[in-house]
Amino acid sequence: RQEVLRRIDQVNLKLSDQWASQGKTRLALRLLTRVESQTKDDQLRDRASRRVTELRSTL
Repeated sequence: RQEVLRRIDQVNLKLSDQWASQGKTRLALRLLTRVESQTKDDQLRDRASRRVTELRSTL
């Protein structure tokens, strides 16, 4: 179960990168903040919050 949730979070991070590159920044941010608040994986949470910071600076 944990592994499945971790995979979902990883997919969400990839998806948010894709969206951000297509200019769907707000969509990407919504997804990233969800990962950030819900993931149990510290590494993924750190990546998500770094991305949030990066994307917010482009808005």
